[in-house]
Amino acid sequence: MNPRLLPLGLFIGLSFSVSTLAAEVIPNDVRVKLMRPCQQIVGQNKERCEQRQLESWRLRESHKPDTALETYDGMDMGKARMKTRLQQERLTENKRYLVQTRRTYREQKLTDDHNTTTRPFLNDYRKQRLKCMTDVTAGHLRTRCLDRIENEMRRNMKTTPLPPAKPYNAS
Repeated sequence: MNPRLLPLGLFIGLSFSVSTLAAEVIPNDVRVKLMRPCQQIVGQNKERCEQRQLESWRLRESHKPDTALETYDGMDMGKARMKTRLQQERLTENKRYLVQTRRTYREQKLTDDHNTTTRPFLNDYRKQRLKCMTDVTAGHLRTRCLDRIENEMRRNMKTTPLPPAKPYNAS
């Protein structure tokens, strides 16, 4: 047999097998109605007519309400499957990245910038507040003590400038 004709023979054989598989799925009474227009046609035209009728029947079946949703879901027009697949891929990539780059607290580098430096009066404020809470009895006296400390802190915040901002290190 000629090797060039082998793929053509395979293709023709497969196309006939597909049409026979489709014939098995279609109920007999439906098949009779479908093939009625093709009865008077002869030869290759009859075969093409039957294939056309089968394709139109498949199309009509795919647009029935019970199968339309499956068809549209298979088409994935809203890209819902693609979105969920991408989300899963990104999630696993992020998890892998975090596991590889995770550092414990001791491994973190100390930063010294305007976000980490405190104003000099804040430690004193905390000490005085703790002293008020522990030494002064609960009630009116403690409230007056805390109010006095808070007023003093507000005055300090207005008068004390922020420490100078240090340049940002991108390391």
